[in-house]
Amino acid sequence: MTIEKRRIAIKGILAGVVSPLIPACAAPPSSPKAIARGDFSKIIAYLQHRITHDMQDQHLTGLSIALVNDQTLTWTQGFGWADQAAGIPASSQTVYRVGSITKLFTVTAALQFAERGQLNLDAPIQQVLPEFHIGSRFTESNITPRQLMSHHAGLPRDLARGMWGETTGDFKAVLDYLRDSELSYPPGQVFSYSNLGLSVLGAAIERLAKRPFAEHVARTVLQPLGMETASISGPLPTSPYLSKAYASGREMLEPGLRDIAAGGLNASVRDLSRWLMMTFAQGRSGDHSVLREASVNEMLRPQNDAVTLDFEQKNGLGWMLSPLGGNPLHGGGRMASHDGATVNHRSMIFALPAHRLGVVILCNSANALGLAELARTTLALALETKTGIRQPEEAPVPTWHEARFTENSLNAYAGQYITPAGLVRVQVEGQQLKGQIQGGRFELIPDEAGQLHVRKRIFGLIPLPIGDLEEIRFSQQSISGRNILLARRGQFSMLFGERINEAINLQIHPAWREMLGIYVPDLAAGEFPLIERIILFEVEGVLNLRLNLIKTLSDDTSGALLLQTLSDTQGVLSDKLANLGEAIKISQQGNEKVLELSGYLFRRTHT
Repeated sequence: MTIEKRRIAIKGILAGVVSPLIPACAAPPSSPKAIARGDFSKIIAYLQHRITHDMQDQHLTGLSIALVNDQTLTWTQGFGWADQAAGIPASSQTVYRVGSITKLFTVTAALQFAERGQLNLDAPIQQVLPEFHIGSRFTESNITPRQLMSHHAGLPRDLARGMWGETTGDFKAVLDYLRDSELSYPPGQVFSYSNLGLSVLGAAIERLAKRPFAEHVARTVLQPLGMETASISGPLPTSPYLSKAYASGREMLEPGLRDIAAGGLNASVRDLSRWLMMTFAQGRSGDHSVLREASVNEMLRPQNDAVTLDFEQKNGLGWMLSPLGGNPLHGGGRMASHDGATVNHRSMIFALPAHRLGVVILCNSANALGLAELARTTLALALETKTGIRQPEEAPVPTWHEARFTENSLNAYAGQYITPAGLVRVQVEGQQLKGQIQGGRFELIPDEAGQLHVRKRIFGLIPLPIGDLEEIRFSQQSISGRNILLARRGQFSMLFGERINEAINLQIHPAWREMLGIYVPDLAAGEFPLIERIILFEVEGVLNLRLNLIKTLSDDTSGALLLQTLSDTQGVLSDKLANLGEAIKISQQGNEKVLELSGYLFRRTHT
């Protein structure tokens, strides 16, 4: 769970433009060429080799994996260490902090109340939680439990202040913060990931249950599922199976978490296998009915088909339903997944409900990369073993032929774009389009279909390979009066930004220009800072804000968000749509002006 998970994920598309090239890692072992139907032994042997390779390559300390086939735990194993200093190996019973996978369990608890008629998914959440309130610059619109479950409520992402620390407060404290905050987006307009939304939902569950949230979920979800070593907690649990935390091989302190309804689950891969089995059994776990069949189906049904700005980004209730990496598994049906991250632990759960296949991967190392790709590979091989459906050989990047711009198309693309990587400027130079972002320059080349491809050259002469960016095509589409920049990779399209017209004012209010500089957050005793510092700076008349997160959450400091000032004290951090985004403001603290963002007060240290 990070304050800018979505921004960093999308921003990776442009990594080849704004960042130095990173040398490729050693090639992983080759996957098996022939797999006998029903014989999982060959793919298990391959995965054991693959995981060992990946862990050595990425300097990971401990990892556990489980492969589920309907009601059978086909394979589970630990690799490396749960506690390296004590010589305790990682195993299938090792308990990890699983982060945002917790949201699936919070949604399940809410749906149990919906089944009993105590929670209306499409009524204002105030029916259950009357004290919930948040300010809005938009037309008044109610927020519903369904929107909270599918990340379409328009709430800010996090209350970063007090989120992590040696001691943790009550997660319901976010309600006080929201009363003095405001919506980032109009409810229902666009997907916007929010940990706060699940905390609000958790507060509603606690109100309905009339007992603490963690206790209620344990009694109604974890225990009926037989998740024997699982728990929900803010501080680290006392479980003897709990893994230590690491970053690049060094043991680290894993702080406690306030927002337990969004990320407080502790579990092993065996525990989470029970969750997958319940899903494949349409809500049943042994003699227990945890959910009705209709509720399980609703969790797996896209909730945002009518949201035009989401394109192929699909969300169920709790589950993410878009293909991992933008490419579906051939013959696999709809994918359902969720990842998770605490300060140092990483997690992934991934399922093919149509075939009742699923995989869980948990890791105790902050530097873990590629869990999604490992999960996808595991399920592709399991699908072939179970059904005989083999994935096509990975096709090379489709060839395309450079075309010429027409005068109209040149002018159509020229302008300024709000994107997750900052403000992109596109200019016409002769019969070419040239782009600029955070000081980096690139070319935009049209193909026969009128889509644009990015090309970068050394000294303007020699083309550079730019990794995954070579597979991305950009195009424009007009939606609800907005000129949307669309990024497409394979079969998957996503909102990448918006071209801003003359009506969008980027002029900096004078009071904001006086605030340029480097800021650090005020921290309470024992608090673990999510954001180490922010830098407010101006480039070519545009205000930018760079967030430096703690390094275990992101080593990405190359880009900055556009800061649009709305008044002398109010602004928004726009990462995809004009005049929308997380709120930031200037406030007076004694004789000092400070910045307020995500609950923190930021004080200037350098101008």
